[in-house]
Amino acid sequence: MRTWLLLLLPLLAACAQDQPRLTLEGRLRLADAVGGPAGAAEARLAVLQAEPGAARDPALLERIAAEAERAGRPAEALAAHRALLERERPSERRLVAIGRLQLAQEDVAGAADSFAQAATAAPRSVAALAGLGLARDLGGDRAAAQAAYRQALAVMPGNWPVRSNLAVSLVASGRAPEAQEVLAAAEWSAEAPSYARHNLAMAFAAQDQTDRAVRVLRAEMGPAEALALAEELGGFARTLRP
Repeated sequence: MRTWLLLLLPLLAACAQDQPRLTLEGRLRLADAVGGPAGAAEARLAVLQAEPGAARDPALLERIAAEAERAGRPAEALAAHRALLERERPSERRLVAIGRLQLAQEDVAGAADSFAQAATAAPRSVAALAGLGLARDLGGDRAAAQAAYRQALAVMPGNWPVRSNLAVSLVASGRAPEAQEVLAAAEWSAEAPSYARHNLAMAFAAQDQTDRAVRVLRAEMGPAEALALAEELGGFARTLRP
């Protein structure tokens, strides 16, 4: 247990015995002070979990889930979301949150199921469809992954993360020319993020078009660096091929 937490717990116990009792918000401010920048989320989580009725109070469970995620404790965040799910009608927001946490715990099959339920609840949810695509990709079902990505792009065509994930999935399926088409705009669009250009370069490199990969990468680096990265991306693309 961290030193600050050893200090925090008796302080909170003392506060709980004082009359009038320090409010929850006051104890959370105390947790911030004791935990410091690095440990504040974990300290706040300890305060919330110690609150009477925390396991039954939806508002507290929401806060516990959020603080657990910030503290890097996905299992506790997932438990809080599941407790909330038992008390409410399944929603896209809740199911997507659960799916993301399941991915963080490498429960790919469980995540795919949660994202699929979220997509059923909200068929036009880009978050649910993108999550489903990623879970299917990680599970090795490229065709189902690409179908989910394309559904998400039908709702939001300009979504660069989804376009990039689709492109990588296509490269992994041995369909680099299609990946190139998906990310073609990354070569000239001022709005394209760096990772989209890198994935476009990878699609070119996967087809042994190193010169075109270098041209894409030259938008953000010098010629020698671009060539080295293009070769590295080509090597990575080869490891993805079926």
